[in-house]
Amino acid sequence: MITQYDDSKIIVGELERDTLFAYFPEWEFEYKYYQPDPLVVDSIQNKAKNLSVEIFLGTWCGDSRREVPHFFKIVDSFKENPLSKIRLWAVNRDKIIPGSDISLQRNIERVATFIIYRGDVELGRVVEKPSGLLESDILHILAESGD
Repeated sequence: MITQYDDSKIIVGELERDTLFAYFPEWEFEYKYYQPDPLVVDSIQNKAKNLSVEIFLGTWCGDSRREVPHFFKIVDSFKENPLSKIRLWAVNRDKIIPGSDISLQRNIERVATFIIYRGDVELGRVVEKPSGLLESDILHILAESGD
């Protein structure tokens, strides 16, 4: 669902990466120019088997606009993609998706929120903006989980 708010487009609901980049080309620009740390990316890839990620974002949000493309560049840097699934959820400014309670179930308070799972078990989250590089925070989550 696409809505207008303050003369800007907002996408709300589950969406695909291609849709996000088609409606918001500045996100693709951010993707093209981000250079993740290759050593950290290799370490993530070695620990990332059987992982899935849910990403809650706001198309109106500067942190989402920066970090979501960085995440895709990190994943695309893997020699083999070990992530079993990536789901994108776009929320409105209240951090909800009208007609769905998924953001409430996941306790989403800020965006971007990256939730990393192994199977049905949540390993950790990166919320809003990473403490350093996104790839470093992801690696830290995987290291903390004992992988």
